This record gives sequence, structure tokens and C-alpha cells, in this order.
Amino acid sequence: MKKRNVIVLMLFSILFVGSICLYFFNSNKIEDNRSKTDSLKLQLESLKAENQTLIKTNSQLIKTNSSISEKVNKLKNVKN
Repeated sequence: MKKRNVIVLMLFSILFVGSICLYFFNSNKIEDNRSKTDSLKLQLESLKAENQTLIKTNSQLIKTNSSISEKVNKLKNVKN
């Protein structure tokens, strides 16, 4: 009976220590994922800001192109 109690105690001890190890392993993985997520959020915000800048620049270029096209068309009419 004592041998059986020792075996059961050892099994529970191994399971307990194993669960503690798995807990810390998973905690480290979760922390790594959080830091990666935060990094990706910052990168996304940066890309959004860059996108807004590019949209404004594109809009200005379209206006400039329209203005130049109008001037070219006026010069063509004057020439003809």
C-alpha cells in the first residue's frame, strides 16, 4: 500500500511541476504575441498616416494636372 501511495504521489508531483512549466511557457508565448501585436499596431498606424499623406499628394497632383490640361487646351485653341 505504501509503494502505491509513493507512485501516486510521484505522478501527481510530476503533473503539478509539468503544469507549472507549461503555464510559464504559455505566459512567455502570450507576452511575445502581445509585443508583436503592439508592434504591428504601431506599424499599421504609421502606414495609415503615410496613406493619408499620399492621398493628399495625389489629390494635389490631379489638380495640377487638370490645371495644366486646361492651359494646354487654351493654347491649342489660341494657336488654331
